[in-house]
Amino acid sequence: MKFSAKKGADELRAIATDVRSGGKENRESAAARIYFDSYMPQTTRQEDNCVNAALNYGYSIMRGAVARSLTSYGFLCAIGIHHKNELNSFNLADDFMETLRPVVDLWTARNIEEGQSFTIKDRTALVSLLNSPITIDYARQSIIRAIDIMSASFSTATSSGDPERLKLPVLDLR
Repeated sequence: MKFSAKKGADELRAIATDVRSGGKENRESAAARIYFDSYMPQTTRQEDNCVNAALNYGYSIMRGAVARSLTSYGFLCAIGIHHKNELNSFNLADDFMETLRPVVDLWTARNIEEGQSFTIKDRTALVSLLNSPITIDYARQSIIRAIDIMSASFSTATSSGDPERLKLPVLDLR
């Protein structure tokens, strides 16, 4: 699947250069709208359908894995960096699982069609994504291992006060 040739790809690249940490311009929201209109045009995130069921289930799997890893390094997931909802016990996990959303999005775009049922086979495949390869720190690792590397590096970065020590996974469309 060629994402760079999709409608909206150039606009997404342009927005990506404008996104700033803590930016008030809401560029991330604008990008999300273009992204879903271009890459998942058959659905909106508010609908009750198979595509959203797959996205929600996959995001929950990634969120749970991230939360387990962060708590194993002593972090309290209720205290986030960008996610700060006082009713959310997983703010920090949500901050870090953002880097893994594209994995779930890509799997869903390739495997789920509107109108089909969301099956146990789909759920099993989404859980199995944790064993899929992803690049982190210039090496290919399973996603579950990359999550641990990310959490360990966050621990190192916070204890040393050096944000450059944070390692995040990168989606590689090989």
